[in-house]
Amino acid sequence: MHLGRNKQTTQMIIESKNDYLITVKANQIKLFNPLKDLAKVEEPISKYQEIDKSYGRQISAKN
Repeated sequence: MHLGRNKQTTQMIIESKNDYLITVKANQIKLFNPLKDLAKVEEPISKYQEIDKSYGRQISAKN
């Protein structure tokens, strides 16, 4: 998706006051680094953990 369109979509989400998860890649330095720093000092609102024991192995996903 074109960066300009991402900005428009993000602005629409903000204006609608809805919740939405937006991913930021590490190569988007101006966005990634401040979010990374924020994640170090802010406690999450909630946490989720899922454990899958299928196919003879255990896979754990934590949020």
